Amino acid sequence: MNNTFLDMIILYVKAIRYNNGVISCECEGKNTEIHNAEYLLNQTIRQIGIPKNRYRISEAAKKKWDEITNEPIDNYFYREKVICTNEGPVSVDLYRGNASKPYGTKDLKKGDSFIYREVFSNEHMIPVKMLINELLALEELNYKEVLRVLDLIYICCLLKKEEKDIKTKFRRSLNIEEVIKIDYKDINLVMTEDIDY
Repeated sequence: MNNTFLDMIILYVKAIRYNNGVISCECEGKNTEIHNAEYLLNQTIRQIGIPKNRYRISEAAKKKWDEITNEPIDNYFYREKVICTNEGPVSVDLYRGNASKPYGTKDLKKGDSFIYREVFSNEHMIPVKMLINELLALEELNYKEVLRVLDLIYICCLLKKEEKDIKTKFRRSLNIEEVIKIDYKDINLVMTEDIDY
């Protein structure tokens, strides 16, 4: 089994714990440093692929997605282009970054496109910062314990508007059922593995 990415996570955690986030190495007699291990750990966690049973989608996002295309939504992320494959028209609100209000609306017809994150958001249901804190608090820094923390990763596909309506963004439970019950109580969620594409 190749454990390279777990070794990377352990390396980042050690650098944060013991060396102010600096990774030092010597190569051919030269000292080299990589800075900001916490940022690297944050980005690494965000790029980890997770199984379908740890994805959720809001009913509103699923309805809107189904109006746009029959492609699996969990194949799309961040800045990927989404092409409308249905006849339409389908009206979507477009957002920039973390803006609280849309910058415009677009009526999509077949062949039109938009950037995924302009309309949808893939939110870590247990915030990445909390996952990092759990990794940093591990008494034993080994594969089993790191994987236990990484198994807390759940992604929720939402409309951008819904994401803006969620009140609690950072201090959540580490229990996914509590997160769904408390933080997503106003949003009906379904599991993406139950969606038949």
